[in-house]
Amino acid sequence: MKHFLRLVGYECRKAFGNPGIVLFLAALLALNGWKIQDQYHRATGAFDPYKRQYQETYATYSGTITAEKAQKIMAIYRPLDEKLRNMQLKSEYDPNAYTYSEATDEQFFGMLFVYEMQYDYYYRNNAISIVENARTLAQSPNVSAYIARENTRIAWDFSGRSIPNFTDTRGSHVLLNYDYSTMLALLMCIFGLCGVFVREQESEMFMLLPTTRYGTGATVAAKLTAAALFLLGIGILFYSEDFLLIYALEEHHDALSAPIYSLAKMEQTPLRCTIGSYFLLSSGMRILGLMACGCLVLLLSSLAKQTLTAFLTGFCALFLGVLLHDGSGSRTGLKWFNPTELLFPREMLRWDRFVNLFGFPMRQAGFLIMTVALLSVGMLLWVLYRSRSYHHQGRRQRHGRL
Repeated sequence: MKHFLRLVGYECRKAFGNPGIVLFLAALLALNGWKIQDQYHRATGAFDPYKRQYQETYATYSGTITAEKAQKIMAIYRPLDEKLRNMQLKSEYDPNAYTYSEATDEQFFGMLFVYEMQYDYYYRNNAISIVENARTLAQSPNVSAYIARENTRIAWDFSGRSIPNFTDTRGSHVLLNYDYSTMLALLMCIFGLCGVFVREQESEMFMLLPTTRYGTGATVAAKLTAAALFLLGIGILFYSEDFLLIYALEEHHDALSAPIYSLAKMEQTPLRCTIGSYFLLSSGMRILGLMACGCLVLLLSSLAKQTLTAFLTGFCALFLGVLLHDGSGSRTGLKWFNPTELLFPREMLRWDRFVNLFGFPMRQAGFLIMTVALLSVGMLLWVLYRSRSYHHQGRRQRHGRL
């Protein structure tokens, strides 16, 4: 085991420790850091001039939603909303306004407080309605056994749901919809893995591997282990950077302990975890997606004759996978064996949808993980077969030259 770990370390240094990869990774991390800060400021910067007023208002209305708070905020917002409907809302400077004009007051209180608080307040009633409809359908004698099981699961998923607290979820919305880091991680995956096997073909080192102390099997296993560690590190670096930067930019972090369905776009998710736990789960699924995409790049590297060929084919294959993800829409059958689907788990986790697996409902996300894992195992077996074939070929060529 000690010798194998040393071999893994050697493969890591040889494949991923060169200055080109390190500098490219540093540049992508810097680009990602700039991009996510820009996205955050674009989403929240409209009310930056009124930060002090926001802090005071948030201190008053955050926390447990009560009838008193709702009446108090509506006493401020309702007259502004009525003026907006009657087209009497003034945009001129008003020293008595909270944000120095009635028009800005209406946007300030509406977008930052009223709409969000209304969503939180009425969510419990919406969840109760979903549970009642699902139970009615599950108990109906006119539906199949599978539909009854599916609606029973839906009723359980939404039972007891409520959003008791009002929290600042602006940063969480930015993080929920941020996919730029995934594209950069995918590019780093292609750049780092495309030469893992093909470089042996270019240098004809595959003929010498059978004569080494550890043989071809341990060498190939070390390459795969090094690639897995590389992808794990890439995923941790990019997704930790996303979370930590948003955490540093936000002034309130109480939303992390709120339920994930506190975010409006996640109102029908089957998940019952907190927002913080969701981002951990989402990052884990994306790292699994990177691993699956890495298996495809490694397979192409073992099939190619030149590094440039491996890079271009890997880039095109994963680019087509991303296009298929964007274009498949509700045609879920096109998703099951697409490894890039795991890189964008938001759509899969937004809805309470199932796959009919021998008459029993299985979560779409779980079924996708299972199918992509099977595909990844198949690609790895193909990589092992190709590597063994090349090494046997190298042994024959070496003996022929002797």
